[in-house]
Amino acid sequence: LGAEELHVGFGGPEGDRVQVLRGASLSVDAGELVALEAPSGEGKTVLATLLLLLRRPDSGVVRWSGLDVTRRSPRALQSLRAQHQGLLQHTGANLPPYMTLRALLVETVERVGGALGDAMTIAEVLGLGPLLDRSSRHLSGGEQRRAGLARVLAARPAFVLLDEPDAGLDPTSVLAAIDAVRSAVDGGMGCLLVTHNRSAARRVADRRLALRQGVLHAV
Repeated sequence: LGAEELHVGFGGPEGDRVQVLRGASLSVDAGELVALEAPSGEGKTVLATLLLLLRRPDSGVVRWSGLDVTRRSPRALQSLRAQHQGLLQHTGANLPPYMTLRALLVETVERVGGALGDAMTIAEVLGLGPLLDRSSRHLSGGEQRRAGLARVLAARPAFVLLDEPDAGLDPTSVLAAIDAVRSAVDGGMGCLLVTHNRSAARRVADRRLALRQGVLHAV
């Protein structure tokens, strides 16, 4: 994944808009985990939605697997979305409420042609083994977050963007989540980890970036 000179602002006419991002550029290679750190209000989630094309930038370029996808329609992006996934904090895990976690993972693996054993291993690493036959509506918020992460990783995407994947998790679950992500990256997945957790970023990231006043800086 890559982005070049992303600009976005909110509010009135162009000259009066509050600029949230000012020329943000980054790249994440296959097999690389890049951590993006910033306090609340600096625009991390805005950047995440731009990179996933859930929002369009005012200007700049977003690239998926080397392709400029900035202005492509949602229909044109369908085939690429399966390999460029995100788990955003503000949207939750978005799990079907009446489907068991086991059925959800089976469906995910069948869709991507993966190995069910690998998906079950991910679930075990995330501490979800005893919950496989429970429907998502009977999972706690933290369990749903871990289940959402398991589904994303089981899909074996080329790239995943994780927005505060440890939100609402206890310390043991945080370590399990971070280790599961690191294992997927070591297997070739690219990952942008958006986080407040500097200790977790230092633990797993190959590179760290900070977002200050709409500009990205290396840490």
